[in-house]
Amino acid sequence: MRLFLITRSDETDWDEYNAALVRADDAFDAARFVLLGENAPEGTSFHGFTEHNIVVTPVTSAGVHGLIIADFKAG
Repeated sequence: MRLFLITRSDETDWDEYNAALVRADDAFDAARFVLLGENAPEGTSFHGFTEHNIVVTPVTSAGVHGLIIADFKAG
């Protein structure tokens, strides 16, 4: 399993997810997690994510020390 950071390339509205860090076999499965809710915790809805507005980025432990994600937009 690998980690993937999934972000939206468009503007989000209040009470919508802007990003998700997902563990999956590959980028395709990571995208399906947010697009279809496959294997997501019960009741979790990634409303607003579409195949046209997501960016899937592999995350590894390599790189400089620093923040991976801090994402906050509450309404």
